[in-house]
Amino acid sequence: MVNIKNIEKNNDIVKCEIYPEDSKEAGTLSVDLSTEKYQYELPAGYEWCKNHAAHAAREIVAMNRDGELPKEKRIMWV
Repeated sequence: MVNIKNIEKNNDIVKCEIYPEDSKEAGTLSVDLSTEKYQYELPAGYEWCKNHAAHAAREIVAMNRDGELPKEKRIMWV
């Protein structure tokens, strides 16, 4: 599970805060919608959560395609 908050879109770039699992500290995530490439920085101690950033980036791309980009979102997978 990952929470993304303060989602902001500026042209083709979406930036947000990323909170993996039970982290109280935020990391950052930036997604280029034109290329679907992303950059992230996870909070200290959560470096092992690389897949959380990938899930969040894919969800941001999908939400943008659907024309719905909320201010925050909880993403879960199995």
